[in-house]
Amino acid sequence: RRKSEALIVQGKIKVNGKIVTELGIKVNLEKDKIEYNVASKNNIKKLELGPDGGILSFSSCSTNVAYYISNEDTEMKYDATLLNKVGISEEQLKYQINFDIIVEMESNKKYKATITLDLPLSNLLSEGTVQDEKTDFSNIIFKRL
Repeated sequence: RRKSEALIVQGKIKVNGKIVTELGIKVNLEKDKIEYNVASKNNIKKLELGPDGGILSFSSCSTNVAYYISNEDTEMKYDATLLNKVGISEEQLKYQINFDIIVEMESNKKYKATITLDLPLSNLLSEGTVQDEKTDFSNIIFKRL
């Protein structure tokens, strides 16, 4: 997430054709077009992806899952305590996101792949937050546009 925030602050991310430099902007993965132009070579310190690949990072969260009001709790914990207090089930937390990755080559050829993720990725009710790193994209098919 921190690396994604740095790319946004550096003005390297476009949403619907406009450069975004403000953190916390809300996007709709179904409707909004998110763009990141790669660099000529990988540079992890500058968070630049080159044509040889690199890291794509994003975060997703569910909002308005439930409401909880308390005058007794003195601090918010991110360990699923609130989810358990409101009686939410794993099934109620499930959702799916789909997004496209478009790769444009220096030759102006473009390739597109659709990524589908079933979320949450693991037991959110016991862990509070979850993360996952995907390194196997053998089932992702890029088609020439």
